[in-house]
Amino acid sequence: LGLHVTDTALALADAWEEHGAWRDADLAIHVGAGLNTWDLPGSVTALAAERAAAWAIPTVAVATQVGIGARERGEWGIDGALEAQDSAAALRVAGSRLARTWAFDIN
Repeated sequence: LGLHVTDTALALADAWEEHGAWRDADLAIHVGAGLNTWDLPGSVTALAAERAAAWAIPTVAVATQVGIGARERGEWGIDGALEAQDSAAALRVAGSRLARTWAFDIN
């Protein structure tokens, strides 16, 4: 068709690196629909974990369904996972839990 196709996730990750954003990050958090074995290869979550690991930054995935164990998450470079429904209230609770778990001051 003659269309130029761009991998948006890869372009955003490259932009983050070009602007030095990883230097100031303490934790990479990816929010997505599901975290499972069959969706990880080539996913945004996997890319985020790979890039964060290069900077020694832990990655946490927040998903509506977590269907992967700790050992397999570790193989993908995902340090933690949290299940939360896709609503502002549920994500706010998840954010508070992340802050407590990873010892961030949110006040």
